[in-house]
Amino acid sequence: MDDKNLNTVQQYVGDMLALESHIEEALGGQLKEVRDDARFCCGRVGTYSQLRQS
Repeated sequence: MDDKNLNTVQQYVGDMLALESHIEEALGGQLKEVRDDARFCCGRVGTYSQLRQS
C-alpha cells in the first residue's frame, strides 16, 4: 500500500472512531434526559447497550 492510500485509510478509520464516539456521547446524553420516563427508557437502554458492545 502506498503512502497516499495508507493516509486515506488512516484518516477514514480516525473519522469513523470520532463519529462513533460522538454518537455514543449523544445517545448517553439523551438517555440521561429520559431515564425517568419508563415507557421510553426501558426500550432504549437495551438498544444503547447493544451499540456500545459492538
